[in-house]
Amino acid sequence: MRRRIGNVLDWLRWRRAYRWSVRSWFIPGDLAASRLVLDSFRPSRVLKPEPTSAPSGRRVLVLAPHPDDESIGAGGTLLLARESGCEVSVLFITTGRARERDVRRKEAEDVCAAAGFKAYFAEQDADAIDVAAAADVVAGLLAEHHFDCLFVPFLLDDHDDHRRANEVLLEAAALPAGARGLPREVWAYHVYGPGPMNCIIDISAMAERKRGLVARHRSQMTSRDWAHFSLGMNAVLSRFLPGDPAARHAEGFMVAPTEEYLALVREALACGLYLDSAGGP
Repeated sequence: MRRRIGNVLDWLRWRRAYRWSVRSWFIPGDLAASRLVLDSFRPSRVLKPEPTSAPSGRRVLVLAPHPDDESIGAGGTLLLARESGCEVSVLFITTGRARERDVRRKEAEDVCAAAGFKAYFAEQDADAIDVAAAADVVAGLLAEHHFDCLFVPFLLDDHDDHRRANEVLLEAAALPAGARGLPREVWAYHVYGPGPMNCIIDISAMAERKRGLVARHRSQMTSRDWAHFSLGMNAVLSRFLPGDPAARHAEGFMVAPTEEYLALVREALACGLYLDSAGGP
């Protein structure tokens, strides 16, 4: 008996050495997807993001899984693009969960009005995206407007809805209407943290305007200061900019020809990347 008690006490002492807990016993398929897509534990050692300019004089479509993703992940670059003559359209795939739809839709409309963007809505619920229905909306916009480039969360961004947006794009591209209007270039942005990127944009001149856009999503600011979060991430990414002391904020993207990016999404799907239906944090 003493030996058993001693074993239990040893186990408890051993267990205290770990400062994490298991959220679910689901085995994530993105481990295999990460290997195939990234093939590196530290992408920044393999991919050096090159300073570049925001799109100018082009038609841009942004896929935002939720209202605020467009501002957190790419707000500074989109503001620069708008000032450079781009027509920026944002499709909000969801407006949050059913109980918050009206509030979040109004906030999204307010943000787009303030930034000079056009707002579109696929009317989906968070954590319950109907991929086929959302793909129909995307395909319709692509066929009607013939965008030059498309922004979407990177396929390994840490939220299931963000990843699902890539599945929506893939399915839209397979529809006749979507295939006809498919843009040549994808700019994959990061919301939950810096991921692999090959382009970096100096958004220092737009940092405070970006802060204002994120803060306009007022319902989301009650749980966390997302403006602080996003500008902090942008400050970290400024290390990839040349040594200009005034360059204090940057956004990073994985920019690729559309067909090449969609090939990565297919690889991820083949690995079971989107099997987790529990949603992200």
